Amino acid sequence: MQRASLSDTIPHEAMALLCTACSDLFVRATRGAVKSAQVTHTHPEAIAGSIAVAVAAAIAWRLRHSSVPPSRAEFLDLIVPLVPTSEVRRKIRWARDLSATVSIEAVVDLLGNGTGLSAQDTVPFVLWCAGEHLDDYEQALWLTASGFGDVDTTCAMVGGIVALYSGAEGIPVTWKQAREPLPNWPFVGAYRPPDNMDE
Repeated sequence: MQRASLSDTIPHEAMALLCTACSDLFVRATRGAVKSAQVTHTHPEAIAGSIAVAVAAAIAWRLRHSSVPPSRAEFLDLIVPLVPTSEVRRKIRWARDLSATVSIEAVVDLLGNGTGLSAQDTVPFVLWCAGEHLDDYEQALWLTASGFGDVDTTCAMVGGIVALYSGAEGIPVTWKQAREPLPNWPFVGAYRPPDNMDE
């Protein structure tokens, strides 16, 4: 059975309006990604990768209340225009165009899995995994882990993106119960997202 797609429920005109309405969020995400990447990863591919992940996170957050998650292709189509021309961008397009029946081994052969320790070997795979299961945290992480490679990095990135769409309630209760206790940092309780986060 084929799942409905976001474009089945949101016409292209409305999707364009969504993107326009979110443009400030995407611009802020892009600027923040560039600033953070320039400090530790000055290579243009790393900056492109940082932008792609930040935009993916912003899109996941923005679409979190949609009744139907976007397909992988729809999700990646929203990201690609904001990523600078790069190998990262080219491989995100490849990720978008992969068959729904492709094996994880073939995905890793084409996109990478973080083994090469570069954005272009990590980010396209991460976005493919997130796009495959944007509404299912557990399945997204199992899929990511099944690609092996730099599993802690790729799962952290996929988990962050998918959690923004599915919410904390999407994380399996047994996983929360089995995790290490979080540190009691004094700033954790003090942080509150800005009131205009949804604008």
